[in-house]
Amino acid sequence: MFLSVLTSHISQAIESPTVGSSLTKYERYAYAPLPDQHSIRLLEILPGDSPEIHCSLQVANLRINPSYDALSYTWGDPRAPLFHSIAPDQYRRQHCIICDDRTIHVTANLFHALQRLRQLQHRGSSEGPAPLPKRIWIDAVCINQQDPAERSSQVGLMDEIYKGAQLVIAWLGKKDRYTERALRLIAQLSESPLDRTERHQALHLSYPDIKPEDWEALVAFFRRSYFRRAWIVQEAVLAKGMIFFWGSSEISWETVLKCSQFISSTKTWRRLGIFTSYFTSLSDRMARRTITPTGITIAAFSSLKTIARGYVGSTLPWHVLVMPINLGRGFLATNQRDHYYSVLGLIKNLIKEGSVTDLVQSSLDRLPIPDYTKPVEKVFTEFAEWQLEICQNLFLLAMVEDRIYRSPSLLDTLPSWVPDQSVPLQPCPLHLDASPHWDPAGPGSSGIGVPIEGGILIIRGGLFDTIKSVADPFDNTGSPSNWISILNLVKPLLNTPYPASGAAYAGVLWRTTIADSFKSSANEPRQSPADPLLAQAFNEWLISRVSFFEGFPADSNHFHAESHSKVQRMLLLGVWDQIRADPGAFASVTTEDASNDEECRELYLYDNHERQIFNPKTPPSDELTRKCRAFLATLIEVSLADTSDTFFNPEQISGTLRILGGPDYEERMRLLNRKDAFIAASKPIIESRRLFLTDRNYLGLGSESAQIGDQVWIISGPSTPFILRPMQNGRYKLIGEAYVHGIMKGEAAEAGSIQFGDIELE
Repeated sequence: MFLSVLTSHISQAIESPTVGSSLTKYERYAYAPLPDQHSIRLLEILPGDSPEIHCSLQVANLRINPSYDALSYTWGDPRAPLFHSIAPDQYRRQHCIICDDRTIHVTANLFHALQRLRQLQHRGSSEGPAPLPKRIWIDAVCINQQDPAERSSQVGLMDEIYKGAQLVIAWLGKKDRYTERALRLIAQLSESPLDRTERHQALHLSYPDIKPEDWEALVAFFRRSYFRRAWIVQEAVLAKGMIFFWGSSEISWETVLKCSQFISSTKTWRRLGIFTSYFTSLSDRMARRTITPTGITIAAFSSLKTIARGYVGSTLPWHVLVMPINLGRGFLATNQRDHYYSVLGLIKNLIKEGSVTDLVQSSLDRLPIPDYTKPVEKVFTEFAEWQLEICQNLFLLAMVEDRIYRSPSLLDTLPSWVPDQSVPLQPCPLHLDASPHWDPAGPGSSGIGVPIEGGILIIRGGLFDTIKSVADPFDNTGSPSNWISILNLVKPLLNTPYPASGAAYAGVLWRTTIADSFKSSANEPRQSPADPLLAQAFNEWLISRVSFFEGFPADSNHFHAESHSKVQRMLLLGVWDQIRADPGAFASVTTEDASNDEECRELYLYDNHERQIFNPKTPPSDELTRKCRAFLATLIEVSLADTSDTFFNPEQISGTLRILGGPDYEERMRLLNRKDAFIAASKPIIESRRLFLTDRNYLGLGSESAQIGDQVWIISGPSTPFILRPMQNGRYKLIGEAYVHGIMKGEAAEAGSIQFGDIELE
């Protein structure tokens, strides 16, 4: 709990400042209603050097094309998530600005942005190319936030506002120790050719003139809260021009874009993962959320800018129309409704500017409009129904997250078939990364969903089988205990022919962990069925769990000591930087029990998390030995029981262990490369999933939430079966996609054993 202790000592030495005492003579600003639905307010920041920000609000009409810039920023803490635990109250405080001799309360980050914008007005053209904004649109000030009707109306104009701005100014927050290094590296990478042949250099980050601390600074840039905002998708895509400000430094959109394209095309983001983990937020760590690869989102936004041009003379496909929704999935929003409202303008823009079907064109009238008085679950359901209408398929069902990742506030109120847009999509949809040839309902099957009152969706499907047993989730494949559960699931059936093909269960097991598909290279589509030679790599992956050859305990959810030490150093430096920059930021921290103070809840949770997760202590060696021996014994039992020779026999197991611990470096690297290739193939398939067996002994892979008694259904249209949970009222809850070996290409449907009919999802 070093952070709490340190900040408590600091707070005792600092007197809490009186904020805004000189502004008590001013009354609160009273917003007059806007004249019409096309009117907006624009802010003019008045010049001056006083601590107070003076400004004026003016009404303008979008129909007459007024001249203005627009500010893009985050309302809350702009820092990388790791540092949100350092003096968090500084970004919860409200600051006052003086607008037309009245006061308006703004967030700390916006206040800092206004200070920077005012400085620009005093800067001459010789000091840089940055704009000198005269009038600027800022949502928190230009919209009456206390009027839900006005908020709803103005949010509906967001696309026009950002398209009409001369320049969008992106404010990343105050500068920190990473600013200069990050901006230098971004500029350097932006000048690197995208078609360079030495891609292996990018993969290993082995540029001689780029130091590890430079890569760390680059990640710090892209992990700032700004790049996880839900609104950034629309603002960046629709902007005529954009510039980033980070404290007193600036960098152009074009430079950041070229850097992002380099990171994406050279797959540099793969080797930035360790740096990315350092900056990960507390909530992401605790929820085991998949973290978006560093630095690639800007490149994705750019592709969305021009995607409609690629379909000149042809109709925009449905997946392009829903791309804005999926691109910003799980980004940050103060209001959950904004996870849809933030991309509403982009969707309208695609429909208006692209060539679309009559059905899609007519759907514009039924596209939900912003309404902040509606319950969140109602907003999410309306958008889901709209997607079902324009897509005319059941793709939406694959975009539903596992229930364990759903927002607690929506768990019991949001229909099970409606995606929770406010959380990242976990697990990754199977059909996006696996074989495109799946069609469990039979060749050419199609189906749509019919939503009815009460949040019910009617679909057509047939019951295949019921789940009778499940293994532990694939949440820690480095754990012997995890693999013991998996092997025990199939051990009783090793000498029983698999029902679909008569194959051995040992082979079915490894094929199921990669959905019986494999990529020969990163840029190639997955091939199915998988190459039988992969069985060797699967065995080597299993055997590698027995020893410590990878450098960390075989059964531990803890970060190893090096990561722990690194994060501790980063936090200590962060505290020191904060003391030097603004010691008053610690003034509101108290020594009372933070668990009873909502304002300090994040810090309290961090301290608990620090003790539990960043504990470098490893289990006692005798405990590790016992677990490894138990796993090895299970592996040998399975090997001896397997008459198909798919599993390595005891001699092969011993030989593999000798290679892993032996002196022959080249032989060991060949083995590790095979193992790593198999892990890479299995990762998107097994992550956030678990294996299960059905009553008829079919082996499958489903969501972590899958449990005994759930049912596997084949639905008309989708490329995967789905796990449904039967309810007492005769309806079903959607649990998630499933891979079931032996039925993915319509085998069960063609055999005539599936009786299709209408069912209701709630």
